[in-house]
Amino acid sequence: MSIFSRAQQFMNRIWQAGPGPRTRRLRAHGLSQHLGGRLLGDMPAVYLDPQAMLRGGLKEIRAKSRYQALLNPYARRAIRSLQINIVGARGVQMRGQIPLGGRSNPAAGRARADAAQQIAALISRGRTGEDLDAALDRLIVAQTAIERDEDRNQILEAKWRQFCKANNFDLSGRYSFHQYELMIAGAFGSHGGAIVRIIRQSATDNPGAEQLCFELLSTDQLDEDYNGGSDRPGHFWRMGVETNDRRGGRVTRYAVLRRHPGNNDPGDPRSMEPKHVFVDAKDMIHIFIPDEIGQLREIPHLAPVLTTIHNLNEYEKSHWTRKRIANNILGFIEKKQPDDGPPTSSLADDKSQTTGEVLSNSSPGEWIELFPDEHPIPPQLGPDDNQFETVLKTMLRRFSTGFTASYSAISGDHSDANYSSMREEKLEIRDWYRVMQSIFIQQFHQRVFDEWVDAATLAGVLPVELFANYWNEPELYTSPRWQARTWSWVDPAKEMKAYKNAQEMGLQSTSDQMAELYGTDLEHTWAQIAYEVALRRRLGLPQLTSSDSEMVLQPALPPEGP
Repeated sequence: MSIFSRAQQFMNRIWQAGPGPRTRRLRAHGLSQHLGGRLLGDMPAVYLDPQAMLRGGLKEIRAKSRYQALLNPYARRAIRSLQINIVGARGVQMRGQIPLGGRSNPAAGRARADAAQQIAALISRGRTGEDLDAALDRLIVAQTAIERDEDRNQILEAKWRQFCKANNFDLSGRYSFHQYELMIAGAFGSHGGAIVRIIRQSATDNPGAEQLCFELLSTDQLDEDYNGGSDRPGHFWRMGVETNDRRGGRVTRYAVLRRHPGNNDPGDPRSMEPKHVFVDAKDMIHIFIPDEIGQLREIPHLAPVLTTIHNLNEYEKSHWTRKRIANNILGFIEKKQPDDGPPTSSLADDKSQTTGEVLSNSSPGEWIELFPDEHPIPPQLGPDDNQFETVLKTMLRRFSTGFTASYSAISGDHSDANYSSMREEKLEIRDWYRVMQSIFIQQFHQRVFDEWVDAATLAGVLPVELFANYWNEPELYTSPRWQARTWSWVDPAKEMKAYKNAQEMGLQSTSDQMAELYGTDLEHTWAQIAYEVALRRRLGLPQLTSSDSEMVLQPALPPEGP
């Protein structure tokens, strides 16, 4: 036997006697040895893609979420919290951002060149002061293009507000744009989202108006049972959504039920209309926040907390049932069974014919005689565990965590809150609401606005002489600033001081702070302030100025004019 063979046998014996087999087993199992232990062995796992995971269960999840949103007070409060924090009382406001002149207007370039030449001339002559500051301001405005065309922006905003009225915006004429916002924001919790169909005709059949309106539909009408091949080559249906690739791809059509699946109205039995309406993706807005990569359908935000809501309902029901029984039952009568005849009781005044319950009428201070073989026994239901409030708080905290909402907003309980805890909780939740606002604006508001500008320009609703270059430079008109609702401070004095310091240190601009705190536009706000200052001056009222954070009245100026 060669030396090499002997060495190989020796290594094999060491391998068999040492940790070799255990090492091989661990290497073969990998993480399964850890994940399949006693604590994690019964944990379910998901190996399916998002569509396969939702198929068959989405309809039931949505139905249960909708039921809880209608009848459970905490789920109802959560839905209202979504509507209040995403949309608010005013809704998402559109602010026109059409620049003065336009991208290709040579006047803008000449303004920048003139300002630069004027600055160079002032510096060469050694002149510094107000003239140089004014020239620098003109150059900054010309270069950053913050100067807006107020005339066109005001017309754009006025026509948009007119179109957003219920009679013009909705196909049925019942819901305004703001009502669409509220219903879609609430549908995030109960349905997971909504679908909006684009109808390319006027809701009032007015040939001079925008040939555009919208129809809000429930996601129940997007048939998740419609799966399989398509009549288009290379296209496939998955849960009512058609894509141009079996593995995903771009959405091309939607299979929409003509009637809600829960509509029991049989309609006209002679009607032979098809079950579905197939809508192109360009005529449909599908609004939802995806949780999985490649997800085509929406998941209700109440889905992770359905078990918690159900357990909370049952726990409260059991608790109050016990309280009612303890307060309703006065006692029991123990007696011997008579040898002949039905059992009787001196306390029995009447007997219910439906339930068979023995009813007793009594009055305060009354003495009741018992038969010799009757003995009263007080009810003994056991002591109360006094854990109702603790259990309720625990379950509501679990609910608010799974729904990503504030515990105090869901429960209305501020007993354990202080400034630091409230501020930390509110700031984190508000960041999530900002994320939802951003996705909502991208999917719904901007899409609706783009469709409206096209329709308004074609119909002549927007004046042709002012919007003639829309088709050459559409990005100038379809890039508004959407201002969503903002929130008030937890502690106004502290936070206002922090914002003032941030502005003095150059960390935030006035425009950013006004948009973040009040949801207003700097140009509109300052224009309104200038108007109020001029109005006070014209009426001879004293002007208000700020000095060391205290409001000081200035002497009144004489009124302008005769």
